[in-house]
Amino acid sequence: MGQSPTARTTGLIFVVSAVLFFLYTLAVFYVSHVSSVEWEGLLILGPVVLYSAYEVWAFTHGRRTTIDHWTYEGTPDNTSLRVFGLMLDLLFCVGAIYMVVF
Repeated sequence: MGQSPTARTTGLIFVVSAVLFFLYTLAVFYVSHVSSVEWEGLLILGPVVLYSAYEVWAFTHGRRTTIDHWTYEGTPDNTSLRVFGLMLDLLFCVGAIYMVVF
């Protein structure tokens, strides 16, 4: 697992996009003088986006991934659990981005 150059590139692009989104959102929030409630939302949901992006990177690079405090190595036996965790991470990441933007 993690040997495909396409998967590795996809994971890297996802992580870079998530980090750039987070930094861009911080800059926009800082410049636009938003309320403290919106800042709190960003400070809570921002790390969710970054952690989910890290988990996607770990999945695409064959590293360990965590699902509900259990760690799974990148072996063929754990593929179904890792794919389930990947779907949850993508769902959390997209949901957090949606809540920050809207």
